[in-house]
Amino acid sequence: MKIDCVRNILIHVFEKLGEKVARYPLYFVLLPILITASVSCGIAKLSLNENLQELVTADRGSVYNTKLFVEKMFPFNSSVHFDMIRIPNPPEAFIVFIVKKDFGNVLNDEVMREIKKLNDIVKNTPVTVKEDTIKYSDVCGIVQEKCFENPISLLIMKNVTAKKWKIKHLVDIDLMTLSYNMYGINLGGVHTDKDGFVKAAHAIRMFYPLDISRKWKQYWMILWQRQMRKEIDKFHFEHIKIFHYPIKSIEDDAKVLFKTLKPMIGAVVGFIFIFSIVSCLSLNFVRSKPWLGVANVVSAGLAITTAFSLMGLCKIQWTYWNISIPFFVIVTEIDDAFVLIACWRMTDRSTNVERRMKDTYRKAGISITLTSLTNFLAYSIGMTTEFPLVRMFSYYSATSIFFTYAYQITFFGGCMALSGYREEKGLNPITFRHPDSKTFASQLKHQEDEEFFMKIFRKHFGKLFSYSHVKIAIMFVYFINLGVSVWGILSIRQGIDWHKLYPNDSTISEGTRIMYKYFGEYAFPIHIIINQTIDYSDKNIQQKIDTMMRNFESHPQIGDSHTTVSWLKYYKEFQEHPVSKYSLGGYNMSNKEDFLEGLGNIFLRLKGADEFSNDIVFNEDRSDILLSRFFVLAKNVMDRESEMNLINDVMNIADKAPFQILIHSLFSQLIEQGIIIKAIVIQLLWVTMLLILIIFFLFVPNILCAVLVAISVVSTIIETVGFMSLWEVNLDIFSMMSLILCVGFCVNFPAHITHAFVMSSPEDSSEKLKDALYEIGYPILQGSLSSFIILPYEDLDILIITIFCGGPYFVGALGTGPKCPYVNPALAVTNIKSVIFYVSYEGIP
Repeated sequence: MKIDCVRNILIHVFEKLGEKVARYPLYFVLLPILITASVSCGIAKLSLNENLQELVTADRGSVYNTKLFVEKMFPFNSSVHFDMIRIPNPPEAFIVFIVKKDFGNVLNDEVMREIKKLNDIVKNTPVTVKEDTIKYSDVCGIVQEKCFENPISLLIMKNVTAKKWKIKHLVDIDLMTLSYNMYGINLGGVHTDKDGFVKAAHAIRMFYPLDISRKWKQYWMILWQRQMRKEIDKFHFEHIKIFHYPIKSIEDDAKVLFKTLKPMIGAVVGFIFIFSIVSCLSLNFVRSKPWLGVANVVSAGLAITTAFSLMGLCKIQWTYWNISIPFFVIVTEIDDAFVLIACWRMTDRSTNVERRMKDTYRKAGISITLTSLTNFLAYSIGMTTEFPLVRMFSYYSATSIFFTYAYQITFFGGCMALSGYREEKGLNPITFRHPDSKTFASQLKHQEDEEFFMKIFRKHFGKLFSYSHVKIAIMFVYFINLGVSVWGILSIRQGIDWHKLYPNDSTISEGTRIMYKYFGEYAFPIHIIINQTIDYSDKNIQQKIDTMMRNFESHPQIGDSHTTVSWLKYYKEFQEHPVSKYSLGGYNMSNKEDFLEGLGNIFLRLKGADEFSNDIVFNEDRSDILLSRFFVLAKNVMDRESEMNLINDVMNIADKAPFQILIHSLFSQLIEQGIIIKAIVIQLLWVTMLLILIIFFLFVPNILCAVLVAISVVSTIIETVGFMSLWEVNLDIFSMMSLILCVGFCVNFPAHITHAFVMSSPEDSSEKLKDALYEIGYPILQGSLSSFIILPYEDLDILIITIFCGGPYFVGALGTGPKCPYVNPALAVTNIKSVIFYVSYEGIP
């Protein structure tokens, strides 16, 4: 049973709106312009968020809550003591990776001299910030009231290359004082002798942490880091190659990208202007509408300006990646304008403009409302995600879609009415004069001719798709395509892989490979937190803790007991040390009170052991330990996938522990990203299908049509993810943004063709199909061609090309510039496929 009430109400509303627009076109043209002008000051108030690490990590969920818990219970103060083991978040630091130009051993005199020169540049180069001149000493992280000093500096001073001084890898610790040097921070690709002393190393990491505890220094730190990267890049080193920390390099590249793309929006607008003008021409010159091609793009431009201005007034932060929004809004949302023009051309030319506008809005109103609403809802789904980057992108996109729709039915509608009055008077669209008598007579003779391109779709394509064997062939190809995509999904990789965003020979890709290859052997500490009150003096409890730690250490990607940092282990070793018989004399370590008193009053007051104080949380009277933490070291982490697998395995081990255990690491949130995104994509599938079914059934009350369109959209998402896998594109935050775009885009053409089919008057399905293709076929072609946009990027090194192989777009890296980081190689839209799938279904009622 059909429910037409919603559609009938909307048809009535659009008919009235069409009449009003035709009656007062100038009001509908001027009002949007005034609205845009009144809020345009908001552009200047846009607040930029440049912190990529913050943008791509989840700010909700269990991992995020654990991070907050660790920050609260184990406070980290970089202005008092910067500790690489205990830092709860990815460090705010200036980091460089150094390799020898021939990738040989870096422990030689030539390399050490150049590293000393590099170290001097970083420490002594002044940077001017407004009226202040700052050096590293003004922003550095503090250790024992001094700036953090790389342990590698000792190698330079103590002549390690002459083998007069030996170093222990990974940690060189003095068991008497418990002081240590973590050479694993600096040395990568290490070879050791049988006693564990370093023989050679193939990479050095210089680490300069910053004082993140002083928020007022934030601006200083940003400018200082940027200036240091510039200073080092312009300095010539004879023996070494230097690579910056990849994430910081990507942040800098995003800024360059923004500056490069900002002026290129004009080039894209110019291209679309020309395309729209040409595609709006007709063989009958009086009926040509070149100015509507201009109005089409101006309408989208006004809408985008209004949306961004409103976001600025509402103080919604934006990112460099939002620069892509004008590109896709302009080249996709003008599709609805093409539908309006096509519906105008189908109206009775003998009637007045008011009647034609009423008929145009009646035919096209529901169709463009349907597509704009589904696009808006797709971005509304994006607003609910845990990632700030996706939310900001979705806020701006959804607002742009809203204003684009509003301006299409007002501003563009007014322009179309004015064009209709010109056409009614038979005026030349360029000179606005009557043509000469001979030309005018010819125009009148062909006044009732159908539009040439629209006629092709009814006469030729309508006939083609009516053949059964053509339908069967199309459906066969469709299911083959879908099957290949499902096969691809089975091997999809998750999480951000930074070097895949850039060409293999870029410095960012090389830096990422060096980071994993040489410093993935011992990658990062993992916090193991016992989140309950237990009696640590109890031998049984100590045994359980030892067993638990051995379970973690037995994992192939966890370092052995020599790399474990445990206050309990060192406290027990201290109890066995000869010096302890004096300091702990008279204490019974099996007694809880003695155990805690010796721990707090003696052990933790040792100079080398005082840092363990931040691993233990006592109650108010220090009679109990509420919670404590231990550290194991991740090893053999060679890519993002192995990081995710490791964290998953460690969490599984923690679930089996005899205590309540929390797991945290520097990169837990980044690693968790792939897991969250997988859940979001699954949610995106079923929510999208449900929303489309509901919306289509309300607007186009035909359950079979709604099901077909939902299947088309969902299959598009499946195909996109499948081809992503085959093209070795990870399921990460950037490809998830592409999938959200995909949901909105791929519903456009099926919605238009569905509405045209249902509204068609013939009873025979083949004739209804021909009518639908006549009405929508040419606008679909116009919309598809408008998507063949070449985005000038990094001197045209990158072309974003629309490929109709089952629908997906992909980014082809044709040069040496970085791959476009704001549009992953998976921006999927099923323009042609969706329509062919739909019209190939013979049983549509």
